Amino acid sequence: MGFVLDDTLVKNEIVRGAMTDNTLVVIEVERRPTAAESITAFMNSVSICGTPGTVVEGRPTPVRGGLVKMENVGAVIRDSDGRRVNTDQNVTLLCALNDADTIYACYGDVVGRVTTVRV
Repeated sequence: MGFVLDDTLVKNEIVRGAMTDNTLVVIEVERRPTAAESITAFMNSVSICGTPGTVVEGRPTPVRGGLVKMENVGAVIRDSDGRRVNTDQNVTLLCALNDADTIYACYGDVVGRVTTVRV
């Protein structure tokens, strides 16, 4: 999964975009020992929170106004030329459940995005 720099976005816009009816539910996912395990756990949480029929954070799924978040993940954001933007900085992953096909990687005001392919 490769994150591409999107200099049209800031982290606050992603959070605001996740809100439904002025409600924001942040679902924090704990980081795992490796980046691969962390990404897998994050994607599993996005899937669970968006699938009808379970309860997450005391709310039935899909979670309206949900924002899945994982901090301190070793993921790389690259610019359009393929150069690494976040030198040695770990990122925060975000996914607004109302747009679960797009995963964001953020550090400071730098945002990268990847659109996932659902099968």
